[in-house]
Amino acid sequence: ARSSAHRLEKRATRSRRRPANAPRMLAVASLAAAVALSPALSAATDRKAGGYAEDSCDAVGGVVHDEVGLLQRGRVGARGIPAEAGDDGSEEPAGRSETLEDIAAALRRNPAWNPLARLFAPASECRMDDDGGCPLRRMRPGAVVDVYPGQGSGAACINSSRPFYFQVRRGATDKLLLYFQGGGACWDHLSYRLKLCTQSPTPQDFSGMLNASDPQNAFRHHTLVHVLFCSGDMHSGNTTQPWGEDGAPVQLRGYNNANSAVQWALEQADTFSEVVFAGCSAGSLGVMMWSELLQKRLRGRTAKFTTFADSFAGVLFPPQLVHAGQGHLCDVWNICGLPLLNQVEQVQCRSKTLLLQEHFRVAMQENRESRFAMVNSKTDAVQVLFQKGYMLTAMKSRAGFKMTGAQYYKGFNLNMQEQVKEDNFGVYLADGTQHCFTQSQVMYTTTPQGEGGGGDGQRLSEWMGELSGAAATSRVVCEGALVQVQEDAPECENTTYCDEAIMERAA
Repeated sequence: ARSSAHRLEKRATRSRRRPANAPRMLAVASLAAAVALSPALSAATDRKAGGYAEDSCDAVGGVVHDEVGLLQRGRVGARGIPAEAGDDGSEEPAGRSETLEDIAAALRRNPAWNPLARLFAPASECRMDDDGGCPLRRMRPGAVVDVYPGQGSGAACINSSRPFYFQVRRGATDKLLLYFQGGGACWDHLSYRLKLCTQSPTPQDFSGMLNASDPQNAFRHHTLVHVLFCSGDMHSGNTTQPWGEDGAPVQLRGYNNANSAVQWALEQADTFSEVVFAGCSAGSLGVMMWSELLQKRLRGRTAKFTTFADSFAGVLFPPQLVHAGQGHLCDVWNICGLPLLNQVEQVQCRSKTLLLQEHFRVAMQENRESRFAMVNSKTDAVQVLFQKGYMLTAMKSRAGFKMTGAQYYKGFNLNMQEQVKEDNFGVYLADGTQHCFTQSQVMYTTTPQGEGGGGDGQRLSEWMGELSGAAATSRVVCEGALVQVQEDAPECENTTYCDEAIMERAA
């Protein structure tokens, strides 16, 4: 099944230069073996009404299969929610547990998300309580060291038998690459039981921008601080929840874990010529959450600061539940009172009126000399699956569970319309469903046509290097027909387009 899906995806990639009205089919190679793709959608309808520019949706061709509708759109069989289930929190949808199990199984089959698919060889260890704080100057250049924070840090993993640590590879001492690892999320006892979040430290191979030996990597000379993820809370929570057996307490200490690594890294030099802050998946959300505080701590100490948030943008569906959905996570993870938010934002957080993307934008506004970027595929399969599972189980929304890749991409574009208003923000969009680019070798093959490359568009690795060097040729990279995406207009089912508002703003 994976081989068949791979052939379909390659065929779809090759077809992108066909006439605009040619039908296309995409498939998710890494997940197709686990769950059936959704049935074909109806023929394209006239989109001239409802706010789109004339023939804008028609310009991108016929309707494609729902690339990420891995659990059949509108019905999921006996294990899923029936058609008459509750919607938008009005009542309890049936089959929530069984359906989340299906989602978890699909996610585990995706090596781009599952950290266990990319295990890293054991490294040497240093314990801050026993080794004088583990100073960088004592570490051998190029060697990887597992650094265990002191007991006073409050750092901990969900799996309390496995202590948290972060990894360090010494490079140039004035150049820092701080990378937040991904690994899912846990928001209740069910997601915890199904291990939708990494619960123990899981080191991975150093690929993509973490690879110190690849001459294509613009960040290969930086000292790397790799913050492992084992807290289920986008590196930002600080709480205990009764999710264990018979209500046993489960610790979520992502803030303490990340803070121990950040504090150690900033103590290793008085000033930096360059700081790069990046992360993928849950690490992308952590980057968005931590950017404001990190730059406050670095103010006056670095000549250059660049942020890359890779493959998680905080898109939820339906739109009327976005504030409630993000606010619920802040409550579960106890984020609202932490130093990650300023005083105004803490008030907004408690009233569920603060959105993560707005918080990220504040960091842009307060640090005009810094650069911020989002890297994403147009219909990221993992983001859609997590959104489906979260909205079904936490928000009890059948509409959220049924979100399509087209609805996701519309929500992403509406999000980006606000972000690109800041002239120090850029976004790189690739066709397809790929999840995570920066910690993988696909960082060097990705073009706007997808992770497999193709076309004449700029490669992702080149764009990132130029952006961090303040020489990017374009703040926004996207290829496709231009469409006017508007909140009150229906979404285009074919997702190979680019949002005209984003492209015009960044021109």
